[in-house]
Amino acid sequence: MTRLDDARLLILEQELFIALEIQRIVGEAGAIAVDLAHNLEDLDAYIRTSPPYDAVIMEVRVQGISTLAAAARLQLAGLPVVFVTAYDHYRSGVAGFPIAPVVIKPFESTTLVEAIITAISSSRAIG
Repeated sequence: MTRLDDARLLILEQELFIALEIQRIVGEAGAIAVDLAHNLEDLDAYIRTSPPYDAVIMEVRVQGISTLAAAARLQLAGLPVVFVTAYDHYRSGVAGFPIAPVVIKPFESTTLVEAIITAISSSRAIG
């Protein structure tokens, strides 16, 4: 997979401008469905009510709350996670998520797309 052709993605990002930019980037890379969640409640609602996603792109903290417990639940359910964060200390990874790519803001489009492709490919290789 060199693009996100036919991928279904969920984005958890509290900043609307950044969420829309991620949506644009993945759409141009071939994703067919991209849903936007702005808080953990939205994330849970999308996961419960929407068709299966290929990956979730999520901020490490939303509205001052860690998203790591939600990310752990997603990974246990077999859903790959890509972290997008401005926190530079996560550059080498997020503890407890050894295979989850981390993209540091600001990011290049290709960096984000490659991280998502890596997460989806790694998940398929494991599962």
